[in-house]
Amino acid sequence: MNLLKTFRGNSIEELQYKKAKWLRSLAPAVIFIEKEEYVPSFFFGDIKLKVYFI
Repeated sequence: MNLLKTFRGNSIEELQYKKAKWLRSLAPAVIFIEKEEYVPSFFFGDIKLKVYFI
């Protein structure tokens, strides 16, 4: 079963920082990331990072 975590930000650097912070908050858990995709959001004018993991 794949799970999805979505981040929003104004730049790729900001999204990478948010993803790293989220991974550190799950410190004892082991997360296997299967796929990451950056999706532009034209309605809000920002970028979404979708992380699929197990």
